[in-house]
Amino acid sequence: MLKFDEPIPTKSGEKVAVIWKELQECWATYKKARSDSDLPIMKEYATKIRELQDDLGLTQAEFPELKIEQIEN
Repeated sequence: MLKFDEPIPTKSGEKVAVIWKELQECWATYKKARSDSDLPIMKEYATKIRELQDDLGLTQAEFPELKIEQIEN
């Protein structure tokens, strides 16, 4: 059994549950934008996804349909 005495730290200091929920919402929005071929929204949410993943200490997703330069800026 896992036991957590202290919250898991994030880079931003925000609670993990809050960041995780936002990450899930960003993925849903990104997938919707991809199905609609809405490139500006895809870029926006790909950037947000990578930022949230970094905050949680996760490996950042790759977005082969977008050029890496477009989502890092």
